[in-house]
This record gives sequence, structure tokens and C-alpha cells, in this order.
Amino acid sequence: LLIVWLPKMLINNLTPNRKLVFQIPTPLFSGFDASGTIDYIRHLFEEEKKREKHLQHNLESPKEKESYIKFLGPALLISVILDSEQLNITLRYYENGKKVEEAKAVFAILKRKYLWQEISYMLRNGRKPEWIVLATPGIVDDESLVTMKKMNMDHFNLAEEIERRYSARCLVVNNVNACALGCSHWQPDLKTMTLISFPYGCTGPGVGTVIDGKILSGRRGLAGECKFYMNRMQFSNSLDKLSRAEEGHYEMLIATILPLISFIDPDIIYMRTPLIQDMKELAARLTNYIAEEYIPKLVYLNNPLDEVFLGLGILISSRK
Repeated sequence: LLIVWLPKMLINNLTPNRKLVFQIPTPLFSGFDASGTIDYIRHLFEEEKKREKHLQHNLESPKEKESYIKFLGPALLISVILDSEQLNITLRYYENGKKVEEAKAVFAILKRKYLWQEISYMLRNGRKPEWIVLATPGIVDDESLVTMKKMNMDHFNLAEEIERRYSARCLVVNNVNACALGCSHWQPDLKTMTLISFPYGCTGPGVGTVIDGKILSGRRGLAGECKFYMNRMQFSNSLDKLSRAEEGHYEMLIATILPLISFIDPDIIYMRTPLIQDMKELAARLTNYIAEEYIPKLVYLNNPLDEVFLGLGILISSRK
């Protein structure tokens, strides 16, 4: 433990190696009050922990997440998430304001016939949802057209096909955008927030940004598709190899975060990055390229599933 007296300009600042720096009050320092100084430092640490937890509040509270969707009528919500080079599909059916059933499946390639089978299973026994809402990887244009290689879709009007088959209103949204919208619900005081999703083996992170409660999807749903510029950059190795190593993920994440700060300057960035969980280390590496004061708060998101469903629920609520 190092105790020094510092000018006020360094209060609550960070040293280059990410160590917290606080000013010891003059009465404690000049009075050689060691016991009082230690108590004061303990208090500062506790306050810092509270600030860290504040950004994560409710992210680990499934009951509260579920309660937000209580305003929905009969609805089938579907999440398709790419993880470790496989597609994890989760379906949740809501009725009378509560989740009544959940089903999961895993596919290497999600053919449409597999999707129809999963939906039909959830709609057995005469269930008739008002909405079927799907969060999917890939490019989603106008909440309907999906382009996703692993789902064998190229500008395919998935929403129209679902409405035709199941006689329910349908919305399709990029899964990172849906998750970002769900995360933004817990931070209503922030104007701009971004989510970076970088699963193992992906050659480009996906980015979702919410500004004033609205998803930034762009003119054709292309916003956040980093893969289109990643393969044009000069990296230390091929994207395929970098995407399978921790150091490679750091390199690619920095190349993703710096443009985001430059063009969007978000208040906070949530990170769904299984290989990179130390946000302080990531921030420290970013200081090699940009001044520390410009780095937004970085928050690690362990499991995005509930935030995806929350985002889908928010989308439905906004349409009624």
C-alpha cells in the first residue's frame, strides 16, 4: 500500500497502469493519522466497488428481466446466437404475461426447415401467437430481409415467410442489435451505448448501437457489420487464426473499438467477448492508441440471452 499526498487534479484518476489514485485529505495526512487514513481508503474501495456494480445492476436479475415482458400478449420470441462456430437457437413462448415454455437446439447450419420444425413444435396444441419475433445473426434489412450464410439466406424475406406460415405478425432483427436494446433498458440515463459481440472463431465482431433508445441499423441494416472492413486491415496474422487466440482477439477488438470511439463516442460499451473478460486490461491496451479520457466504460456481458429476449420484448411493446 502506497500513501502519498497528491494535488486535487489527480483525485479519482488512474495511472497509466490502471491503478486508482485518490487524494488523502490534508487533515489525515498532516496529522499522521494512520488508522483514519486506512479507514478512509477502505471507504474509497467500497465506493469504487459500488460504482462498478451499478453498471451491472439488473444484468444478473432474471426475475426482473422476465417481469419486463409481462406486457406482451401471446408471443413466440426466438433467439439465434452464434457461439463457438455453432448456432444456438432458443425459443420462448409467452402467454398471459408469463413465459410458459422454453426450448433449445443447436445447429451447425440452421436450414429453414429446421427453423419451421422448432416453431411448429412451440405452436403445438393450438397456440396462436399475436407476434413471432426473431433475433438472428447476419444482415437484417427493414426488419424482414435476412442475409446470413450459415442460415443459407441471401436477402430472404424471412418475416413474410413466417407470417404466411403461421398467421402472426413478425419482426426480424439482428441479434446483436436486439441484445444492445435489452442492455440499454438497464441504463436509461445514458444517451448512447454500444454492444460488441465477438464469439470464438468469428472473423469479425458484430456491433449493435442504441442512441436515445433507438437501434442504429443504418440504411440497409449494415451498421455494425465489421467484417466488411476487417479483411482490408493490416493485422499480424490471418483473421481466421487471430479469431482463435486471445492475443488475436485483443488485436481485432482494438481495431473495432477505436473507430467506434471516433465516430460514435458511446457512453458505455458492453462486451460479449468470451476470450477477453478482463476489461481493465483491454482499457489499458487501448491507451496505447487513444488518451484514457476518451475510453468509455467497458462492461463484460457474460450471457447475452436474457438481454436479447428483453430487446425483442421492447420491440413488440413499441409497436402497440
